[in-house]
Amino acid sequence: MSVLLAGALTLLAVAALPIASSAPATAATTWSGFEYVDPVRQVDTRRGLGGDRLTADVERFLPLAAVPAGVAAVTVNVTVVDADGDGHLVVTDCASGADSSAVNFARSRVTPNQVTVGVGTNGPATGICVTASRSSHLVVDLFGVATGLGDAAFVPRSARELDTRSDGGAGSDGVLVLDVARHGVGGTLMAWSGTVTVTDVLSTGFVTVFPCALPRPEVSSLNLAPGVTTANQVTVRLPSTDARVCVYVDGQTQIVVDTNGVWLPDTDQTFSPSSPPVRIIDTRHGGPLSRDEVRRLHTGTDAVLFMNVTATRADGNGWLALFPCGAGYGGTSTLNVRHGEDVSSAAIVSAADGGVCVTGSVGTHVVVDVFGVQHRRGTAVPTDTGVPLGGHTMGSVLHADSSAPLIGRCRLGSMDPFNHLRGSVGLPALVGDHRTDAFACEWATEMARADRMSHSVPHRRAGVDACGVNGENVAAGGSDWAWMADAWIASTTHRDVILHDLLHRGSVAYVERSVAGRSTWFGVMIFGGSC
Repeated sequence: MSVLLAGALTLLAVAALPIASSAPATAATTWSGFEYVDPVRQVDTRRGLGGDRLTADVERFLPLAAVPAGVAAVTVNVTVVDADGDGHLVVTDCASGADSSAVNFARSRVTPNQVTVGVGTNGPATGICVTASRSSHLVVDLFGVATGLGDAAFVPRSARELDTRSDGGAGSDGVLVLDVARHGVGGTLMAWSGTVTVTDVLSTGFVTVFPCALPRPEVSSLNLAPGVTTANQVTVRLPSTDARVCVYVDGQTQIVVDTNGVWLPDTDQTFSPSSPPVRIIDTRHGGPLSRDEVRRLHTGTDAVLFMNVTATRADGNGWLALFPCGAGYGGTSTLNVRHGEDVSSAAIVSAADGGVCVTGSVGTHVVVDVFGVQHRRGTAVPTDTGVPLGGHTMGSVLHADSSAPLIGRCRLGSMDPFNHLRGSVGLPALVGDHRTDAFACEWATEMARADRMSHSVPHRRAGVDACGVNGENVAAGGSDWAWMADAWIASTTHRDVILHDLLHRGSVAYVERSVAGRSTWFGVMIFGGSC
C-alpha cells in the first residue's frame, strides 16, 4: 500500500476581529427516558375532537388526554388536512419564541409528519401548542411519551428494509411484514424507527405502520395522493416476543422502507426536549445545498438529535438524507423533495460519529430544527450551536461518465483522536465550523480529482478564518481512510501542527477516488486560529 503524508503551518499577523455567534437557545431541564405506547388518536378537528378548525396564525392549546402526569415530551404524528393555502405548522411545548416548523403543507393536501416535542400545561391539562399559518383541520396521533419509566436509548442503524419497486409485491390493500430483529444485535428491541416513502401512487388512501403482534390501530402514518411521492418518519413500539413491523396499505402504491435506528434498554440515557425548538441551519440565509453536496450541521453536541428537516425552493424532484458524518452516506433517504413545494420530515440522527451531515440528489434550500436531545444522564444539554445558519458548500459531484474516475462524496471525519492527543498535553480541543469543514472537503476533493497529493497555497488556507494563523495536514493512498489519523499523529512534523498552541479550530475530511474498482483515498486536516 502506497501512502503519502505532508504537513504545513502558516503564521501571519494576527488581527483582533469580532466573533459573531447565534443567540443561545433554551433547553428544558426535565430529564426522562422514552416509552413508546400503542398509537391512539388524540385530536381530530374534523370531528370536533380538540376543537374546531384551526384559525390562521392563532396559537391553540391541544390537551392530550392519554398523556399521564409527569411526562416531559411526547412523540406524535400531526396531520394537516384541508388547508386553505400553502403554509406551515408550528408545534411547541407552549413556550414562546419558537422559530421552527413541524409540518410544511400544501393547499387541500393531507400532509403528515412525526414530531417529538416537550409538553405544556393549561390548568390540569397536559398537551401541546400548535399554530398554523393557514386555516386548516388537524389530526394528532400519540405514539410515545418521555417518562422516568422504561428508559431506552436510540441506536442508529441504516438499512433499506423494503422497496416494492425492485422486491415485488407492490402494496395494494394489504399488509407487508418486516422482521427488524437483526438490528438489535442481541439486545431486546423496545421500538423501531424508520422512514416510509410512497411513490408511483395510483389511488388515494393511507398507510399505517404498527407492531405485527398487536391489532392494527385506527391511526395513519402516511396519506396517499395519486402521483405524489411522500415520506414520513415512523416509530413503532415492539413487544419483546415479536420484533416484526407491519405496514398496512389502504390504496395502490409502491412503498420504500428504510430503517433509521432502534431503541434498546438503557437506563443511563435520558431525553431533554428543546424549549422552544432550536433552528440550527437555514440555508435561505446563505447558500443552498447543491446536488450531491455534503454539508455538516454543527449542533454543539455529540448526542442523538430529534429533528425536523424541511426542503424548500428545490431545483427539481429528488431526496434528502441526514446521516452521521463519520459513517458516510448509507444509501437511505430522510425525505422526498418536490419542485415548487415545501416538504418536511422528522429525523433522529446521532451526532457522535463526526456530527450530522446532510446530502441530496437535487439542489435545494434546507431548514433543520432540533426538538430534543438524547444524552447521557447527568450531562449538560448544549444550549447554543454557536455557528452561522447559512454554512458553505463543501461537497463533490459524482461523475456521470462510468469510464471516468469516480470521485466520491466527502466524508467528514471525527476530531476525537486529535483532541485526545491535545488534551493529553493540556491543550484545548479543536472545534470546527462550516468554514473549516468546507475547506477540508473542497481541498480533499481537488486532490482526488487531480489524483495528486499537494498542499493548498497559504493565502487560500487563510480564508478559513481570517485570523492570520492556519495549518494543514494532507495524506493520500490506501484502500480506505482509517490509517490517516494514526499516521498523522505518529509523524513528528504532522504531530507538531496538531499540537500547535495557536491553532484552536479544525476539521478533517476524506474523499475517495475510484478507477476500475481500485480506490485511493485523499485526506485533509485544516487548522485555524481563534480571533
